[in-house]
Amino acid sequence: MLAQVGDRTITVGDLADRLASQSPYLRARFESPERRKEFLDNLVRFELLVYEAKRRGYGDRPEIIRARRNAMIQELVRE
Repeated sequence: MLAQVGDRTITVGDLADRLASQSPYLRARFESPERRKEFLDNLVRFELLVYEAKRRGYGDRPEIIRARRNAMIQELVRE
């Protein structure tokens, strides 16, 4: 485990998967340990924002539910 935000745990595997999903240019940018820490810090910041948005009930808003459904459909069609 690298970090934990609420009930979300960020593991070494999560970090590697996120890095692998980046473009080759961005992957090359995060080769050094200092840059990987920067990438992890950004993941933690992202998860903190998600945690706070959930805590405030944003996930229950109709426009958020609609956007989530649209994203799922787009992913299905893409695959």
